[in-house]
Amino acid sequence: MAQNQNQLSSPFLFPRTNSSVLPDPSLFFSPDLLSTPLPTNSFFQNFVLQNGDQPEFIHPYLIKSSSSSLSLTYASHFSNSVFTHQIFNADLTISASDKTHADSQRRHIVSSFSDLSVTLDLPSSNLRFFLVRGSPFLTCAVSAHTALSITEFIRWNFLKNTITPWLDGSFGGNGFLYDGMWGGLVTKQGSTESGADFGFGVYNDHHFHLGYFLYAIAVLAKIDPAWGRKYRPQAYSLMADVMNLGRNSNSNYTRLRCFDLWKLHSWASGVTESSGGRNQESTSEAVNTYYSAALMGLAYGDAPLVATGSTLAAMEIEAAQTWWHVREGDKMYAEDFTRENRVVGILWANKRDGGLWFAPPEWRECRLGIQVLPVLPITEVLFSDVGFVRELVKWTLPALGREGVGEGWKGFLYAMEGIYDKEVALEKIGKLSGYDDGNSLTNLLWWIHSRGDEGEGGLEGGKLSWFGQYYQ
Repeated sequence: MAQNQNQLSSPFLFPRTNSSVLPDPSLFFSPDLLSTPLPTNSFFQNFVLQNGDQPEFIHPYLIKSSSSSLSLTYASHFSNSVFTHQIFNADLTISASDKTHADSQRRHIVSSFSDLSVTLDLPSSNLRFFLVRGSPFLTCAVSAHTALSITEFIRWNFLKNTITPWLDGSFGGNGFLYDGMWGGLVTKQGSTESGADFGFGVYNDHHFHLGYFLYAIAVLAKIDPAWGRKYRPQAYSLMADVMNLGRNSNSNYTRLRCFDLWKLHSWASGVTESSGGRNQESTSEAVNTYYSAALMGLAYGDAPLVATGSTLAAMEIEAAQTWWHVREGDKMYAEDFTRENRVVGILWANKRDGGLWFAPPEWRECRLGIQVLPVLPITEVLFSDVGFVRELVKWTLPALGREGVGEGWKGFLYAMEGIYDKEVALEKIGKLSGYDDGNSLTNLLWWIHSRGDEGEGGLEGGKLSWFGQYYQ
């Protein structure tokens, strides 16, 4: 009876052996893991076999550890009629920048693992990587005082797959068409419905929308010159819709569709009638258009386009700071308007409006946001007056107490606050649960961490300018 009870409490084991063909797990597993059975078909199996330097697919990346570094790729694919497979070309490699402390012969160590994650330690580099299946984020912890080296071309498959169909006409259900009546671009949907695509079919907000295309094209043409050469005709056609300078009768597009050479800023409303005349809401999106055209010129080596885009962007910025940015004590507008507003919502030919097309005047966070987005390097020039930025943030913050304020709009406010108070802005950004279209946590962190100290390289009056030290 006692023997039967013992058999039930102790599982049967076949006789032990010391295999001469199995790899030694102590080479890759932490000593405290060796006392328990180890996985033999895990998602990280390659990391503990042979030299441990074969990649594993830890969704959504192929990841490889070798030479005291870790590399990943958002893999491209090779396919034929027989098979399809992922190709490893490192998009990102992380290592210790001080190579004297990194022994390239030292292997990584698996210090812990679960069904969904594995932790890789690189002892010679003082690095620890937390790899989680299904996570788009790669987390790296650094011990001691180790400087990181991050080598990036990253390839832009998401971006390329989004932009190309608009250029080659394969975008299902929509796309660009040429309107010979007025001489400009419309969309398929906009050609039959005036309200489609924010009124693009009636020439509303053309520079806003095309500016985002130009920015994306500039990035792709810079990163992938072959793609840029292939789609250069389409890219220049999009640019010319809003930036054609020619007056010839055979021009396909009107001259400077949106920009007013008397007012020195753009109008957005196209061929829609209004008692207020022309109008423009978002100066920052207008700046983005001409800035992006300049970037496209840089990518294509086109000096005249760089010069034209830069000039129009500079004038748009000057106009925004003059007409849209309302400083305390300014005499530009009536005293009561100046007292209650720090930024104009919509500027019309014959009126100034605190409201927006989509928000009442009380939604100050929206008013600030529409004059900030998208957050780009050029944004620091548009908001170079730190004193005004302080006034703008102070004026806007109380609006966040209203119920239903969107997280995306808060992000733009915190970006402005980060110009003069990085630590407070970082804390607030860390608590956001969402971001506006085209913005992200990554973009906001880049913006905050790339701000200099307040007044650094600045001018009198609170202007923040690195270039200031070179022209005083």
